[in-house]
Amino acid sequence: MILDKYKNNNLPLLLFAFLSLFFTGTYFCFINNYGWDHDTYAMIETYLNIAEDGKYTRSRGAGYLIPEIGIGFLSYYLGSFSVNFLSFSFLIAGLIFFYKSLIKILENYLVFDREKDNEVLIIFILICLTNHIVFRDSTIPMDYSWSFLFYSMGFYFITKKKIELSLIFFSLSFGSRFNFLLFILPTILFLSQTFIDNKKKLLFSFIILTYGGLFYLPSWLQSSFSLDFIFSTKWYNSFKSAPVFSLEESVRFLHKTISAIGLLFSLIVFFIFINNKKNLFIICKNYKIPIILILINLIVFFFFPWEPSFLWILIFALNFILVTLYNKKILFLLIFINLFTWFYQVKIIEITYENNGCLKHPTQAKLKLNFEKGIMLTFPERAEHAKCYPDLLGKNTKILNYKTQLINGSKLLN
Repeated sequence: MILDKYKNNNLPLLLFAFLSLFFTGTYFCFINNYGWDHDTYAMIETYLNIAEDGKYTRSRGAGYLIPEIGIGFLSYYLGSFSVNFLSFSFLIAGLIFFYKSLIKILENYLVFDREKDNEVLIIFILICLTNHIVFRDSTIPMDYSWSFLFYSMGFYFITKKKIELSLIFFSLSFGSRFNFLLFILPTILFLSQTFIDNKKKLLFSFIILTYGGLFYLPSWLQSSFSLDFIFSTKWYNSFKSAPVFSLEESVRFLHKTISAIGLLFSLIVFFIFINNKKNLFIICKNYKIPIILILINLIVFFFFPWEPSFLWILIFALNFILVTLYNKKILFLLIFINLFTWFYQVKIIEITYENNGCLKHPTQAKLKLNFEKGIMLTFPERAEHAKCYPDLLGKNTKILNYKTQLINGSKLLN
C-alpha cells in the first residue's frame, strides 16, 4: 500500500509542532516536581533504604529494581527535573524505536520514501504525545517510560537481526516492569521467520525469562522462595470492589479504557474503521503484531484496570495503524481532539468522589454526558495532593525526612 496522502512536504511545520510539544513537555518536567503518583515515592523509599541501610525493600508488587534504583538515584543526586526529563526523553525515544520496528515488519505492505517516512514518524509521535494520559504520566517519575523504551529497543534490534542486543533490552524491559513480559513473549513468538527462526523462539524466550528474572531475585528471597511477590490473591482483592466478570468491573474497565483514549477520539476512530471496510480488511490481514499487542493490553487491563497508563501499548499500536492508513486531515483532527482533552474531557459517566486527604474514593456513578477538567485545568489540585503523598507510605519511612525536598522538587541529598 503506497501512502501517497503524504505527497505535500509538511516536514518543517511538523518539526515545529514537535518542538513546541517537546518544550511544553520539558516545562512540565520542571513544574511537576516529583508528581502525584504513589509509586514514585515508594520507589524513592526503596532507594533510600538501599543507600542508607544497605537493605532492599521492594516498592510495590513484584518490585522493579531497575527503575527503583534509576529513579531513586537521579532523585537523590540531581532532583525531580532530571528524572522527569529523562523519563520524558525515554518515551520519545521508545516511540521512535516502536515505530521503526513496526515499519520494518510491515515493509512488504507499506511503501515510503525517506522524507515521507520522517513525516509519518513525526505525526505518530505527535498523536501519541498529545494523548492526555501519555503526556501526563511521561512528565513525572514513573517507570512506564523506562520499560517501554527497553521493550521498543528489544523489538527494534530483533527486526534488525541483532539478537544479542535484542535479548539484553527485552530482559531490561522485563526487569523494569513485570507485566511487559506479556508483550515481549508474543512479539517474539509471532514474528515471522524472516526475523527469527521458529526453532529459536522458545530458546530466546527462556533466555529473557532467565536474565530478566534475575532482577526479581531480591523479591523472591524476601518472600522466602514463595511466588506471592508476583501475584497475591489478598493483594489483588484489595483493589477489587466486585468480582472480575461482574457488570460493575466490566463497566469500570470500559469507562477507563475509553477515558484513556478519549471519548471523542474513540468515536471518530470507530466510525472510521466501520465506514472503511477495505482498510479494516487490510488491518486484519497485515497488522498481526499491532493487533496482538492491542488485544493483550485489553486483556491485561480487564483484569487489572487500575492505572490508565497500563494502556500505553494499546494507544501506541492503535495510533500506528491510524498514521499508516489514513490521511493527514483525519490525523490532524485526532491530534486536535487530543489537545482538547488537555482542557476538558467529554465523559458519558459522571462519577462522584469523596475526598480523604490525598486520596479520593468514588462513591457514586451514573450515566450522564458531562465535561471533566483536563490535565491543564487540574494541575493546581494535583500539585496540592502531591504534598502529602510521602505521608501515605507510613510514619516510619525514611522518605518523611526528605518531605521538604520532595515538595519542592529539589535533590534529596543536602
